[in-house]
Amino acid sequence: MVAAATEALRISARTIEHLKRCFVERGLEAVLQGKPQAMTFDGSFETRLVSLACSQAPADHVARRSARWQRRPPNWS
Repeated sequence: MVAAATEALRISARTIEHLKRCFVERGLEAVLQGKPQAMTFDGSFETRLVSLACSQAPADHVARRSARWQRRPPNWS
């Protein structure tokens, strides 16, 4: 059923799952309006995120040949 909907609507199965969850949690109006819900992070997620950001980059990380993660988006000019 999801496969048929993805083809008919030309959207991904993940999008359908997000819409279904939104409908169950917030109702039809939220799905139709499509307004994003504010993201909230618990302390556990924030701790993992900070830990990752402060860690050494993986050996195959090649962004600007830096050993650390980049905090800024690359300069595309």
